[in-house]
This record gives sequence, structure tokens and C-alpha cells, in this order.
Amino acid sequence: MSIEGTAAPTRATIGGRVTRLQDRSDQIDSLTTGAKTLVSGIEDVDLTTAISQFVQLQTALQAALAVGNKLQTSVLDFLQL
Repeated sequence: MSIEGTAAPTRATIGGRVTRLQDRSDQIDSLTTGAKTLVSGIEDVDLTTAISQFVQLQTALQAALAVGNKLQTSVLDFLQL
């Protein structure tokens, strides 16, 4: 085989590797951008609003648990009769 005969397959192999590396680089860039957007969204949270929503949800949960406890007690009292 001549040098020219082996050069074409070698170039094709290298070209394929370059293409795959470029694809991976594009994927990394895309994931990096997504991660930066996610971190920015977390950092930009209005702390006052987040705490207020948390307290509201916590209060609603406590009320639901209290009602559930009373219903359970009422059903048990009814079944004992």
C-alpha cells in the first residue's frame, strides 16, 4: 500500500473523531448553560416570598393532620359503640 492509500482512511478516522469530539463539546456547552440557568433561578429566589409560602403550606399541613386525627378518633369511637 502506498502512503496515499493509507492517508485517506486515516483522514476519515480522524475526521470522525473530530466530529464526535465537537458533538461532545456542544453537549457540554449546552449542559453548562442549563446548569448556570438553574443556579441563577435558585439564587434569584425572593426569600421573603419563599418563607411566606413555606409557612402557609406548613400551616395547611398541620391543619390537615389535625382534621385527620379527629376523624380517625371519631370513627374509632363510632366503631366501639
